Amino acid sequence: MENIPPKDRAYSYRWWALLGLGMALVILNLDLTIVNLALPILGQTFHVKLSILQWISNTYSLTFASLVLLAGKVADSYGHRLIYLWGISFFFLGSCIAGFASDVTVIIAGRLFQGIGMAGTFGMVFILASAAFPINQRGLAIGLLVALAGVSQAIGPTMGGMIVEHWGWRWAFLINLPFCILSFILVSWACEDKSLKQKLPIHYPSAALLIATYFALVIAFNEIENWGALSWQFLLIIAACSITFSGVMIWQTRLKDPLIDLKLFKNHIYRTVSITRPLFQFNFGAFFFILPIYLQNIAGMTPGHSGIVMLIMTASLAVSSTIIGRLNDHISPAGPIVAAHILSITGFIVMSITPIIPIHWPAFSIALICIGSNVGIMYSTTNYAAIHSLPSDKKGVGYGFFTANAYLFYSIGIGMVGYLLSTIGFSHFNHSIAMHFGENSSFLNNKDIMFYTNGALPIEQLRHIYPQQGKVLADFAIDAFSKGFHSIMWLFTAFSTLGLIGCLSFLKKNQEVSQQ
Repeated sequence: MENIPPKDRAYSYRWWALLGLGMALVILNLDLTIVNLALPILGQTFHVKLSILQWISNTYSLTFASLVLLAGKVADSYGHRLIYLWGISFFFLGSCIAGFASDVTVIIAGRLFQGIGMAGTFGMVFILASAAFPINQRGLAIGLLVALAGVSQAIGPTMGGMIVEHWGWRWAFLINLPFCILSFILVSWACEDKSLKQKLPIHYPSAALLIATYFALVIAFNEIENWGALSWQFLLIIAACSITFSGVMIWQTRLKDPLIDLKLFKNHIYRTVSITRPLFQFNFGAFFFILPIYLQNIAGMTPGHSGIVMLIMTASLAVSSTIIGRLNDHISPAGPIVAAHILSITGFIVMSITPIIPIHWPAFSIALICIGSNVGIMYSTTNYAAIHSLPSDKKGVGYGFFTANAYLFYSIGIGMVGYLLSTIGFSHFNHSIAMHFGENSSFLNNKDIMFYTNGALPIEQLRHIYPQQGKVLADFAIDAFSKGFHSIMWLFTAFSTLGLIGCLSFLKKNQEVSQQ
């Protein structure tokens, strides 16, 4: 047994606690990679359009984003371990529902329960890990968790691709079950709940309004393909959500016990990561959604092969997150965040100017390495900075608000990508059809073909459905997808640049304050 001083006996089972908490990160990363790799298969199996595939991803991230703040507030009052265990139980239930589903509607219902589960689980992982270790080992503990997350993200695409290809799409969900059971057992046994349990009042009206606002925003962006960006439905929801969110924030300043303590934003580190992380999350969520669709339905790879290709990105993620995770105790978060944005800008610019078919492997690999390294650095640094910039009695709600906004933008990014792929690609496809076949062609404005131009269905099917014109239609569809894909990469570049400017401006402002 380790020689632990008597006052530190509470830390005796810390390594078992770390293993149990690490299981949650394994679940999150495996679920993210495997389900995304399964989306093209689900689209073919149930013959659904891209917006339905978006809901399979967005229901999970949306529910998570909507509830994680409330879960953090409840955890501050009733115990972080208790909420974690409830969360992992809901995630287990959701995985069962989705894994045994008979149609897409049931899969989406399962994803809803998974999102509820992760709202209670994810925000507690780093909090419980910090509580399980003495102060001189907390940086190491967070670094090891991030390293475990990085390793699972590295092997996730390859393993996920093989699972989906050889076992079927159901195992994209059922694979979670043993991890849930192990995590529940280890955390319930090894973690000592050190939260203050102050039974703080929870302002449920604020929570309800924020949840409604998040849901409405994601619904608007997910349906933008059907409604249009200038439709009255979309604009009305955006305006109503903006007014509601602003009103809730003003309301917090007048409450004795607010749901969100806006004084937390006086801490410049928390403020900076709370602004830069959502911009990053927009890019990451959307890119991770579009990449498997591109590799499988446009480039014609199997799930297993596309998983191997994505390993280039996730291996870079694993390496960068491990290195930065170990350094977080010793360096300011500003430097790594700036470096991460520069890597992101470089990667997306390369993607923006590189042809998608045939794949230019040297350029494509460089882009994936840059993007993967950006993800590893941002996740590790912003999570660590957010947790350690918060007071102990507000870690749950503070980290919950930080995470909620990040995953709100994650969901919005997926919806925006679907809209751009459909509108830009289909418009370019129609132009090519009109030029080649004429204005009276039956292929013009054919909504069924949109499923191929936006990547919802494999391009190869066009060659079989239309034996005579199939090759021409497939070439036009690939070119159309390419136009949408490159436009999205430039959008990601703009968001990364905006995040970099925001980070640098905060650094400059803080330097001026410190000099005064």
